[in-house]
Amino acid sequence: MMVSQDSSRSFSALLACFMALTVFLPCNVSAQTLNIDEIADIAPRAPLPEAEFNEQTMLLEQTPFNDESLSFSIRLPKGWVSNIKLPVEMIGEEKGASLLGVVARYVSPAKDYLRSSFSLETIKLTHNVPVKYWFTQYVLSQGYSLEAVTVHSDKKIEAIYVNVDGDNSDAVHIMAFSHGARMILVRYSVPMSRFESEKEMQAQVLSSFELLHPQSGGAEEIKTHAFLSESYFNYPSTWNLVPTAIRTIERMQVALVQGEDLEKLDGQIGVFLTNRYGNQSLQKEVRLFKEKLDIPDYKLGEYFEKRKMLYHSDMSFGVTEVYKMEPTVSTKSDYELWVSVMSNEDYYYIVSLLTPSREIDLYTWARNVEAYRIVVKTMRHFR
Repeated sequence: MMVSQDSSRSFSALLACFMALTVFLPCNVSAQTLNIDEIADIAPRAPLPEAEFNEQTMLLEQTPFNDESLSFSIRLPKGWVSNIKLPVEMIGEEKGASLLGVVARYVSPAKDYLRSSFSLETIKLTHNVPVKYWFTQYVLSQGYSLEAVTVHSDKKIEAIYVNVDGDNSDAVHIMAFSHGARMILVRYSVPMSRFESEKEMQAQVLSSFELLHPQSGGAEEIKTHAFLSESYFNYPSTWNLVPTAIRTIERMQVALVQGEDLEKLDGQIGVFLTNRYGNQSLQKEVRLFKEKLDIPDYKLGEYFEKRKMLYHSDMSFGVTEVYKMEPTVSTKSDYELWVSVMSNEDYYYIVSLLTPSREIDLYTWARNVEAYRIVVKTMRHFR
């Protein structure tokens, strides 16, 4: 944990508050069965010469249903035609902002009764998570078996899988983009019988895809909590704030919980502040923080890792470490405890996260960690 030569006021009251806030029944959830990091990267495919590619394709620019946030451009093979029909009531600028599902689809001429296709689909996001973890959850829910995958950034991923429909099977190249409050999925599907002859075109067509109006922001409204006028932090609105009465500005605390039933939560963040002037060392008090954790049916496990985090410029230092929380009964699932210790000229801060482990529930873990990052990096002395 954090080692500091500075002295501070005792954290004993904060430890007691932490214990009171963390007495809940962790959820039992099923383990994940997919680790994208273990899947091979997409092998590069030699592109056609640009002039040849342009000769065989047509430039398409489209704004589905007059929603500029969905405007895109792509080069599709010549001869492909639009093949999408949606109810008339879904068409219109006022409807576009919440439009979900396939909003563009093009198909090739039939050959042996089979067609290649391109589609663009929008899915509403409910939480801010890196696309890698959202996509993992999506693949598991759809039952896809990935052949290869490449993670480009927190906002873009692409993969290849085989889709079987009765006697027919397609090789599907898919890209997912985090796009404001939506996830954008684009796919190019090729009948397996033509995959070898069309795979270069498939890759090059998808690489030509571009969203013309990239959207910033995320799926969740961001709120701000103030400890009077002493300190502030931001947090996603999908987390429930559990405040406690402030009796003195020397020690303050608050909890954020994820879940409707406060006795069965699937994520909790604790924020503790203490005035840094006093006789107790921070090193000693953080050690006590670990020793006095009291969560029914769990014990503090081994040190897992040190995490690089962003800290606000108000902070003179910050460190984050992750520990395993091990169940003492076989019916409970593994959890992780994240602890960040920060300091500015007036206060010490301990920010903790209790979350289902990444091995047990990767999506919930990613959602909780992303919220925790927001809290930690916005923890500050001044508004």
